[in-house]
Parts: sequence; C-alpha cells; structure tokens
Amino acid sequence: MNSIIKEKIKRYSNYHFDAKSYLLHHYVKEGKAVIPIHVTSIDDLFCSYSKNKVELNPELVSYIEDVTYYIPYEYSIELEIDGALFSNDEKAVITASIKDYFGMLAYDKKVELRYNTKKAITLFTTGIIVLCISFLMTGDYGIQFLKEVLSIIGTFAIWEFVDTVWFDRSSKRIDVLNAGQVAIATIDFVEN
Repeated sequence: MNSIIKEKIKRYSNYHFDAKSYLLHHYVKEGKAVIPIHVTSIDDLFCSYSKNKVELNPELVSYIEDVTYYIPYEYSIELEIDGALFSNDEKAVITASIKDYFGMLAYDKKVELRYNTKKAITLFTTGIIVLCISFLMTGDYGIQFLKEVLSIIGTFAIWEFVDTVWFDRSSKRIDVLNAGQVAIATIDFVEN
C-alpha cells in the first residue's frame, strides 16, 4: 500500500499544466490579454455601500486580480465589460473608478516597497553592528554569555534582512507590476 501512495504522489508532483496555452486560448486576443467582465447593471461593478459609486465591488477586484496574476507582463490588458448598456457618464465613472483603484493599489505597494527597503537596511545595519560587538567582546563567563546572546540577536537580524530582501520584496514587486498593469489597462464596453 505504501508503494501505491508513493506512485500517486509521484504522479501528482509530475503533472504538467500548459499555462501558456490556457492563457492564449482563454484570454489573449490580438496581442492583448482581454479579461471579460459580464455584468447585468452598473450596480454589479460597485460596492453596495458606496453611495457615489466610487468603491469597486470587492468580488470584481478579486476577479481582476486573480486573472491578471497569471498574465505575462508582455501583454497589455484590456478589460472588456459587457452585459449592460451604460451612458457615457457611467462609462467615465466606471473607467475612472477602475483606474483610480488599481492606481492607488500600485502606489500603496510602492510605499510598502520603500518601507521594506528601510526595514532591510535597518536589519542589516543592526545585525552587522551587534555581531561586531559580540565578536569584539572578551572576558569572563558573564561576558561570554552576553557575547552569545548578542551573536544570536545579530544572526537573527541578518536572517530577517535576507528574508525581507529575497522573499518579501519579490512578492511586493509582483504586486506593484500587477496593479500597474491593470491601472493602465484599456477599458472597453461591449454593447450587445
């Protein structure tokens, strides 16, 4: 029975999905990534609590973010909204709301990246200073204990620096690119 489980696990881990083919088939048209958005009224696009129809529906935002996550940056994005007829004023409000939301999201992620940079510099500097102090300390048993504690603190700070630079920054950069990709997207209204 153990060999059956191992065989299944091996088969699961070796499964290959052709994401490029999937994206080309479902979303890419004429060199653009087209994200279809089907609505029945303008109310589908905005949060029900938004009095002035400014805040986008969280489900819509989640849908757009989920789809754009997989779209390569080589493709510009077009949001294709269909299913309802909109006046020119409504189209302007919808377009501005989408661009504003994702523009603010991109800005917010850039601010997080700047904070992340400051955090990385602080952790690295602190780690190096504490490690230098711990290596320069000499003395009796009490000093040796403090030296070990400082060594652990310095090593931890350096590890957090590495985690911040390699892992946090890469995901934040992807978030900035994805939000920026949608913020400059073309918004097309299909009237059937």
